[in-house]
Amino acid sequence: YLPWIASPSIHYHVGVDGLSLWLVVLTGLLAPVGVLASWNAIQKRSKVFYSLFLVQQTAMLGVFVSLDLMLYYGFWELSLVPMAILIAMYGRTPGEMGGAKAALRFFLFTFIPSAPLLVALLWLYARTGSFEFTALQAAVASGEIPAGPLFWLSLAFLLAFAVKVPVLGLHGWLADTFSEAPVAMAMVVAGKLGL
Repeated sequence: YLPWIASPSIHYHVGVDGLSLWLVVLTGLLAPVGVLASWNAIQKRSKVFYSLFLVQQTAMLGVFVSLDLMLYYGFWELSLVPMAILIAMYGRTPGEMGGAKAALRFFLFTFIPSAPLLVALLWLYARTGSFEFTALQAAVASGEIPAGPLFWLSLAFLLAFAVKVPVLGLHGWLADTFSEAPVAMAMVVAGKLGL
């Protein structure tokens, strides 16, 4: 728990609980398996591949251990960038119709629905003065946040998560991503953040 930005009040606050522990373990297992799966497959620009893969794994770990929701949002969005770059650079189909198109589609489909999530986080901050998960939990439990706005906040969170899972009807990006992504990225997409 370290103060990071004074205004708005954002802290570098991380921790592990019973649920996130297993997601951290899953991420920790996916990383070496992804490296092994890519060992012979990635022949060109391998340093770039493994560097971006490491950044993506770090962002995933950050998502699972963040206890400040703005820090969580930062890690959440950071995880998209290396994935999109890796899909574009190492897509299986060369040319404009290949990896670059799938990467752009993946990025837009998963980035745009995060806007309502950001609006919900900012509304929570305006109401409570905190991005801290525990403070927001207490505010919801005490009734400081009325049921009506809480419904809309939950809907914004659900939309962002449903696109990344992906839920039926919000999975338009998935087929292209799986067909174009390198094996390591397909593993990450399959065992991933939305859930």
